[in-house]
Amino acid sequence: MVHAPTDQALDHISIPLLGKPSLSRPVKIFGKYAVLVAESQIHVYSLQDGDLIHSFDVTGISDSGRQNLFDVYEDTLVTLAKHRRILIFDLSNGELCESYRAHATELTSQIRIVRPTMVGPAGDANASGEMWPKKLTILWTHSYHGLRMTALPRPGEDSKASHDEQELLEGHHDPIWSLAISGRHAITGGGPFDCTARVWDIIRKECKWVLIAHTWAVESVAIDETQAYTAADKGVKVRIWNLNTGECIHVLDTHSFGGITRIRVASSYLVTLVVDGSLCIWDTVTGKLRYRFNNIEGRPISYMRHDGLKLLCASRKKVQLRDIQSGELLQDLTSHDKGSVVSIALQSELCTVHRALGVGPSDGHLLEIWRLGPPRLIE
Repeated sequence: MVHAPTDQALDHISIPLLGKPSLSRPVKIFGKYAVLVAESQIHVYSLQDGDLIHSFDVTGISDSGRQNLFDVYEDTLVTLAKHRRILIFDLSNGELCESYRAHATELTSQIRIVRPTMVGPAGDANASGEMWPKKLTILWTHSYHGLRMTALPRPGEDSKASHDEQELLEGHHDPIWSLAISGRHAITGGGPFDCTARVWDIIRKECKWVLIAHTWAVESVAIDETQAYTAADKGVKVRIWNLNTGECIHVLDTHSFGGITRIRVASSYLVTLVVDGSLCIWDTVTGKLRYRFNNIEGRPISYMRHDGLKLLCASRKKVQLRDIQSGELLQDLTSHDKGSVVSIALQSELCTVHRALGVGPSDGHLLEIWRLGPPRLIE
């Protein structure tokens, strides 16, 4: 038995994108917004009707695919622009509500908004505790090989005082290549002269574990409530670590398929995309390979997303939605063969596909928004 959207429930719109969207940065979806970088601007589109809501000038934002220089939580967008400025926009009205400069020597490559989580009186995760953080808090990497964390001021508070209260978490011996956050924990992956991953307790503001095993830059990291996941740049192994003990409990070996290019974790599934264009779906509890599929209609797989229930994957032309438990095809989301897929995103019962219609600077781009509707059971 698998869940699949009813054909009648599918709702699809296709909209032209403004400007020249970045080919190295994926379109990201957050709640009711789709956000993308186009030249020196960040464009925000409505996922409801595809309308362009806001365009923000962020001159100086890098076009490197390894960097993640913006994040959205509810109606707040945080990004970095030229001269190391951190900009905070209110998406409900499009206004710039905060702008301040990071420390003069810092070069930032990753920025995240810390999602509120329940914590107990002693700082431990506890359903009977209270929400933390109380203020909107951002976390970003910096050139001293560590993290900075600061709480943004509430309306009416002295913004300068808040900015001066930035917490510094240090430890890596090379710039940070990757960052992920879950609840009270963050994980960072160090560059090729460091080769470690570090798990941080961002409530206690301390390094909880130093994860040593890789021999090259730790380019991919993920984390959930109980485990951390690391993979080296072009490596063939994913390591799963216990957050309570700091021990490596599973090593997932993909050497027969080639190096790993991406990992994604949700629920009890870890999906690895490897250089031969195949997907491997692993059980994060047992560390066992559940299944693997090689391609989409003979074409190598270039992109994938999953939410623990559904697996969205794409070649350069085709896009498919699959049941992650069985791998069975639920829906072909290829509306036409125009252009090439640049990125995909998945969120609950909605997904997006960004297509480039050509290779020239004057060729257009499309954003397809699919509302998948309620699932039905297929025997």
